Amino acid sequence: MEQIQIAIQNLESKGWTVAAIADAMGVRWQTIYRWKRGANSPASEAAVVLLLSTLEGRKEVPKRRRERGKTQTDSKGSQQR
Repeated sequence: MEQIQIAIQNLESKGWTVAAIADAMGVRWQTIYRWKRGANSPASEAAVVLLLSTLEGRKEVPKRRRERGKTQTDSKGSQQR
């Protein structure tokens, strides 16, 4: 669990927010927040550590997070929620 907390701290030091990490991983921000605090742990800690380390290797930090309840249009013009 400590490896996850360290990886999250490393990402935050590079400008990532909890919400941006959650969006990149496809989970809710509360999940990342609980992992960060040590309140919960994922089923596969090794897989999460690997994914967090790949995020750390990204050159660009996401500046925008998805907005709840707004409809977005994909590249084909169809709407997504």
